[in-house]
Parts: sequence; C-alpha cells; structure tokens
Amino acid sequence: KIDELVEKLNTVLTLSETSTNDTAGTSSKMQTASNDKINWSFFKSKLESIKSYDGDANTLTKFIDGCESLISAYSSLNDNELDKHIFQCIRGKLEGKAEILVGNRSELCTWYDLKNALMRCFADRRDLDCLIQELTRVRPNRGEHLLDFGTRLQLLRSSVVQRISNDGSLTTAEKLCHINYHDKTALNTFIAGCSGTLKNNMYLKKP
Repeated sequence: KIDELVEKLNTVLTLSETSTNDTAGTSSKMQTASNDKINWSFFKSKLESIKSYDGDANTLTKFIDGCESLISAYSSLNDNELDKHIFQCIRGKLEGKAEILVGNRSELCTWYDLKNALMRCFADRRDLDCLIQELTRVRPNRGEHLLDFGTRLQLLRSSVVQRISNDGSLTTAEKLCHINYHDKTALNTFIAGCSGTLKNNMYLKKP
C-alpha cells in the first residue's frame, strides 16, 4: 500500500509540474506574440521624427501632433508597459525651458496632463485678428538681418495659417482662400521691410 501511495504521489507531482510548465510556456508565447505585433524599426523612426521641444510657441503644435501620432499608432494594443515606455520617450524629448517648467514635474503622469501643461506654459495666446494685424505691420528691428526678419515673418505667418486650419467653421475651400490671401500679405510685408534698390526691384518683378 505504501508503494501504491508513493506511486500515486509521484503521478500527482508529475502532473502538477507539467501543468506549471505548460502555463509558463503559454505565458511566454503570449508575451512573444505581443512583442511580435510591434515593429520596433517603425517605432524608432516614428520617435526620431519627433524633434526635441524647447518651449518655442511656434513649434508646439507640431510637437504635440507628432506625439499624438506616435501614441495613436500603438493605442489599439492595450499594452500598459508599452504606453508607459512611449510616455517616458515623449518626456525625454523635452529640453531647455520645457524640461525645467514641465518635464521635471513628477505629478504629470499621463500624456493628457503633460500636453495640457505644455499648452498652458507655451501656447501662443494671441487670437487670429491680433496675429493678422502683426503680420501686416511687423517691420525689421534695428540692426536685424533681412534673413532673420524673413524667418520671424514666416513663423508669424505659420501661426496665422495654424489658426485658420483649426477653425472648424470654415470649409476647406474657405481655408485655402484665407491662407492664400495671408501668404500674399506676408510677402507684401516682407517687401515693405526691405529698403533701397532691393525693395524697388522686388516691386517691379512682382513675385
């Protein structure tokens, strides 16, 4: 009888060990299957396409759009660890003022909170009318190189276009019409900021 009990005990232990191994193998296969869904080369290229953000109001929208594109690409996987990794990668993109004022705040634990903090700190608060007035009236600062003035004007023009593009009350055709008009305004403002022969030549050629 003792031999029978020992044999039965060995049988039970063997079955138990087999079940444990099967469970571990299944878990390992599930994890591998989850990892197989992620194209890490694509992930890396998406991440690298997001430029570091330093607190410049003119590039905030582009940074946020890039981050949300990365997040949405993997949201369907419902992988909490991957979501945390993506969030840390995004936080690591902050530098300068953005890192000091937002990136170092430990209470910002989600993309929603981080995005709102960035917008509160760095978003351009001027409305469209204010931006259009500035686009019309801006002139080179004393001693400012003409290329620097052109860059400043281009950033201002981009802010106007961004406001128009985000206006849900306008149709696509109306948006294009407004954008084309303000493109011409920006060009006229740039010509007005030039001086002497260069200004006269640009008016004559009517670019």
